[in-house]
Amino acid sequence: MRILVIEDDAGLRRTVSLLLEGEDYEVATAGDGSVGLEKAAEWNPEVILADVRMPGMDGLEFVEQYAATGGGASVIIMTAYGNPDTAIEAIRRGAFDYIDKPFAPDALLLRVRIAEESRKKD
Repeated sequence: MRILVIEDDAGLRRTVSLLLEGEDYEVATAGDGSVGLEKAAEWNPEVILADVRMPGMDGLEFVEQYAATGGGASVIIMTAYGNPDTAIEAIRRGAFDYIDKPFAPDALLLRVRIAEESRKKD
């Protein structure tokens, strides 16, 4: 399964990539939402992990624009600034799920696996 990680923090982006690659996922990365949109269009991931706060296009705007292009990946929003309103807004704009940072590796993998299983049911 292909997973795109969109995160402006290079260290976290690398850590998440290594975690996912260790579980045999194919991973691509982007440092912001605009590059993420381009990468998603050319690479066609099944799951996208996107940070909420990034320079330029933030994660909520990414979700909205990605959905408007007909993107079919399950988007999981990641944020260190979580609150219920942000989660509701992310889902309203088309996100599949939401996770607060910092997160335990197992918590992230669980959300990815739920997204993966949900895609198999469709």
